[in-house]
Amino acid sequence: MERRFDILLIGGGLQNALVALALAERAPSLKVGLVERSGRLGGNHLWCFHAADVPDDAAAFVAPLVIRRWPGYDVRFPGRARSLDEAYAAVSSERLHDTVFRLASSGRNLTLLLGEAAIPTEDGGVLTSSGQRLRADIVIDARGPEAWGPPVNSGFQKFLGLELEVSPDTLPARPTLMDARVPQRDGFRFFYVLPLSERSVLVEDTYFSDSSALDRDALRAEVLRYASESGLSVLRTLREETGVLPLPTRRAIAKRTRSGWISAGYQGGWFHPTTGYSFPLAVRFAREVA
Repeated sequence: MERRFDILLIGGGLQNALVALALAERAPSLKVGLVERSGRLGGNHLWCFHAADVPDDAAAFVAPLVIRRWPGYDVRFPGRARSLDEAYAAVSSERLHDTVFRLASSGRNLTLLLGEAAIPTEDGGVLTSSGQRLRADIVIDARGPEAWGPPVNSGFQKFLGLELEVSPDTLPARPTLMDARVPQRDGFRFFYVLPLSERSVLVEDTYFSDSSALDRDALRAEVLRYASESGLSVLRTLREETGVLPLPTRRAIAKRTRSGWISAGYQGGWFHPTTGYSFPLAVRFAREVA
């Protein structure tokens, strides 16, 4: 049996979740299917954005995803520090999943197929790992950088972050988006500090490197050392987040030749090629699709 949709979204990360939300707001009559190989949308991530980078007319479908906003942030380099009064916001993968799941459960024209891998077929359709055949006039493929295959001639943005429960009196008032006053090794290195609640903070050790190697044990120790030296009184670790993202500044993005298919998200090259910053482009892409 074949199931038909107006638009089929392959991959349930940030990009296609935003597309689903934008379509529900602006084109609610369209029948949309979203296929994701894991049991949840969004993985285990935290995305942030500068308020000025999200268009005003996209605020309605972005706002439900935001878990925290700040009026400004700090940056620190050897011999140079600045405080910037520009609004900054955070979106969690948990909130992303819950928002889209509620939408699909509310009787809207959105069908979630979770725990299903998507396999493109020769006739332009999609076969899922459970044997379902899917077809749509438009297929948006946003399965992430792994769809490229092994990286070639690529640098990497890689990181390990720990969400820490801390004593409230040691919590910073503002985020630090970049603290490069740390030993520089394995490329350009900085720490990222994000106070998420009255008792929790994300501390992340980030590298722009030529190597994809990530020593998780060593970086956990580095994060806890930095937290201690920054005056944070750590009570326990709540969550860990890691990533190794190829930054293909010297690699062409693969083009889809299949009719009706669009490469989106990270695999489509919709990110800043030096920093990996993707949220504004993901929002704008979702707005244009809708």
